[in-house]
Amino acid sequence: MRNPVAAATGRGGNANDRDDMTRNLALRIAAEAIAVGRALGYDLEPVYGMAPDDITAAVAGDDAAIGRVEAKLFENMKRRSDDQRPSMGQDIAKGRRTEIDFINGLVAEKAMEFGIPTPANLGIIEAVKKVERGEAAPDPALLAEI
Repeated sequence: MRNPVAAATGRGGNANDRDDMTRNLALRIAAEAIAVGRALGYDLEPVYGMAPDDITAAVAGDDAAIGRVEAKLFENMKRRSDDQRPSMGQDIAKGRRTEIDFINGLVAEKAMEFGIPTPANLGIIEAVKKVERGEAAPDPALLAEI
């Protein structure tokens, strides 16, 4: 959820979690993956300490769930350095290919089998691939239309 956002923005986890746009996109990416995981029959565990049901409810607009999810994200920020970069962000910074196809690409592929829409995952895949191909520099603006 946060990994591809770091790759596309060039920012660390804390900076992306502080930003409403990137935080909400990461949650949408996660909610889509949760829907796919459930369709596949997986018993899902908490994500960064957040209940999967809270993530999906937050994305659906449930104010109480939004409060719980954001509180957990902000609490987690206290345990990380602002310099911390998820692995895809590190890959981009070092000029390496990311694992976008194997993480978000798999979510999107499996979603098609169940007819589950994954606009956030498809959007982040395209943004990260633009950066990988050198067509764009990492920048939060790449994510504004997702």
